[in-house]
Amino acid sequence: MSTLRMGSKGPEVVRLQRLLHVKPADGDFGPKTAAAVRAFQKSHGLVADGVVGPATWAALEKEGEPSESGGGGGGTPPPAPSGGSGPAPKPASSITLNQLRAIYTNAPVKKLKSYLPHLNSAMTEAKINTKLRKAAFLAQVAHESAEFVYMKELGGYSYFMKMYDITGSRPDVARALGNTKKGDGARYPGRGPIQVTGKYNYRACGKALGLDLVRHPQLVEKPSVAFRASAWYWRSRGINKAADKGDFQQVTRLINGGLNGYADRVKYYNRARNVL
Repeated sequence: MSTLRMGSKGPEVVRLQRLLHVKPADGDFGPKTAAAVRAFQKSHGLVADGVVGPATWAALEKEGEPSESGGGGGGTPPPAPSGGSGPAPKPASSITLNQLRAIYTNAPVKKLKSYLPHLNSAMTEAKINTKLRKAAFLAQVAHESAEFVYMKELGGYSYFMKMYDITGSRPDVARALGNTKKGDGARYPGRGPIQVTGKYNYRACGKALGLDLVRHPQLVEKPSVAFRASAWYWRSRGINKAADKGDFQQVTRLINGGLNGYADRVKYYNRARNVL
């Protein structure tokens, strides 16, 4: 593999972006990709210089490339649900710190301890209250936030304006997100461990939570709101139903729109099922 850095372009950059779950994987090594590289390097004990050389490539390939197909790539698939109607799922108790540490093995204990009450409260609010629901939710949060590293989508003002603003390169996407005024793209990027994106979703989420998130979108980065916002998104999309069936591919599609990073998500899902 070639050494990659800011300004690199091409198929190897696309592969890098897919390994790091950078969206979109457009083959352009820009600031968003560089930030993801540095975060990965730091979390793996590498020199966080944003340059992808042999050591960084080796660490990335050890993680395994995420699959974008229904097959799920290199991850061990979650066990299939048993047939029959059976009894109703048994509610599970709150997640403990030891359980969370066993699932999120790279996150600092201090951060886990700080976030745990907000996580449990949000899951209770959204009825994420069985083993299967909790395992699926924790797996998706782990992947989307890189174990609580990110509470906001990677990127800066220019990137958000380009991707999500009515004046940017994707006005149809902006309109679908409810971003109808200039500046909305930068004001309403993805926030929270499962990223709530666009003015439409900020308004709907705020209404459900009793908060004015249109006027104060930065609140979604605060743990007390971030986990509630992610749990709201989960419940509003009916994801508990897919979780109850053990259909983790469908859970992933409802979160991601596809199966990006599926192998990594499955890794956390299987781990959570074993721990809870």
